[in-house]
Amino acid sequence: MKRLIIIGTGTTARNVYDFVCFHHLFEVAGFAVNESFYSESRFLGLPVYRLEDFFTNSHSDEYVFFIAILWNNLNQDRRNVFETCRENNLPLVNLIAPTAVVRGKTESDNLWIGDHVVIQSGVTIESDTFIRSNAVVCHDTTVKAHSFISAGAVVGSSCIVGEQSFIGLNATVLEGIRIGAKSIVGAGICLKENLDQHSMACLSSSNYIVKQYDPQTIGTKLTHKR
Repeated sequence: MKRLIIIGTGTTARNVYDFVCFHHLFEVAGFAVNESFYSESRFLGLPVYRLEDFFTNSHSDEYVFFIAILWNNLNQDRRNVFETCRENNLPLVNLIAPTAVVRGKTESDNLWIGDHVVIQSGVTIESDTFIRSNAVVCHDTTVKAHSFISAGAVVGSSCIVGEQSFIGLNATVLEGIRIGAKSIVGAGICLKENLDQHSMACLSSSNYIVKQYDPQTIGTKLTHKR
């Protein structure tokens, strides 16, 4: 079996490492970061490589890669690395928990499907999407690329989750809802209406609020401190 290089050295990389080791999915060979972020030679006792070193040498027979970057800047940070890996022909793999029930299409790459996730029949999950523990994606729904579905969220049947969108903890998206690209569904909300692109629906003290932003501003609404 090819050995795994985890891209990243933050909290998400540590969580991915624990996930891979717990489920015995791969032997982890080490970590990699862009040269501009390179500051330490080891992480969790394993070597840290410069990602660029894999662009100029052929490692296709030895290593596979997974991008362990969370939803910072509305998934844009992970998308940037994903596109760089694609351009340089790095083989990206999916990490799917053995406890997950997956009946839909996951013929993509850099998917992270967590413990006890349920993906029903007719579902399509596009590349570079993270679906965290105990989430449910109901039948005939499409989740577009570079998205993030948080733990405990439920996406109803025949929905479309737009590219690079975020669905928060324990949120519910009702049947047939369309969520536009680069949109945010806040934690705990029950989304009952379509959401335009670059929009955010979140809970207030008594109800939820929907606001639409320009493409640049929406990315600043979901920023993760490293």
